[in-house]
Amino acid sequence: MFKVNAAATVHAVVIGEIYEYEKLRRYCEDTGYAFRGRSDSELVLALYSIHGALGLFRHLRGEFSFVIVDERAHARKVVAARDRFGIKPLFWTVQQGRALFAAEAKAFLGLGWAPEWDVDSIATSAWLAEDRTVFQGVQKLAPGHWMEIGPESALADLRTRPYWDQQYASNSATDRDGKDDEVSIAQMIEDVREKLVDAVRVRLRADVPMGLYLSGGIDSSAVAGIVAHLVSQEGRMFGSCRADDADHPPRIKCFTVGYTDATYDESGELQRRTLHASQTIMC
Repeated sequence: MFKVNAAATVHAVVIGEIYEYEKLRRYCEDTGYAFRGRSDSELVLALYSIHGALGLFRHLRGEFSFVIVDERAHARKVVAARDRFGIKPLFWTVQQGRALFAAEAKAFLGLGWAPEWDVDSIATSAWLAEDRTVFQGVQKLAPGHWMEIGPESALADLRTRPYWDQQYASNSATDRDGKDDEVSIAQMIEDVREKLVDAVRVRLRADVPMGLYLSGGIDSSAVAGIVAHLVSQEGRMFGSCRADDADHPPRIKCFTVGYTDATYDESGELQRRTLHASQTIMC
């Protein structure tokens, strides 16, 4: 989605979804930013206006990629970024003295790009794990990375930088006296539970109906149980359905794959799990 600020000096193209939209919107409004619409994409412009290029990432959660073009005389630059886990794509290349960005490499075809296979990247499968692609001169912006291009930037030597990396805490915590106390298994379990519930909570709201895919594992079953709890106990939305809508109460639709061969079929177990989680779940 394309967005522009009130003065038409800062532009942004955003794809994806920003989590905790209403909370972030209130924060930006309290800081003095005047929104021009209701789209969550405008949060990228708002946070950039308030905190600048690097500071906005401290507040941004979601699945997204974006490019900001700042034409203000004192801050002329282009900023590009991709979400922490690379859910949304962003490709870039330099062609004929121009830096080009797109969600798909084929978009470069209309801008003078002549594709050539990167045989080494294909042969070594480097395009799967690295920021390379199957085309020469076309790169992926890596997950959790961003780049900035200014008037003095050398297009032949553009660099990307990480704005986030997963930090795993050790199994000990330092108390006030400087002594290491081992974190209990129970505390670790509670920490994982808290983070998992929070991760599910921020993803429940959407403009369209939502559903769950259930496999035979505990991961999808845990997510289904958390969703049922958040909808029934906290009144959370599930997609476009509200828990307090008496006319259209939310029904958590689950989808799975069944087999006629009982050796591989898990539908019976899935039915038991959905009944245990909530009577509102349907398969």
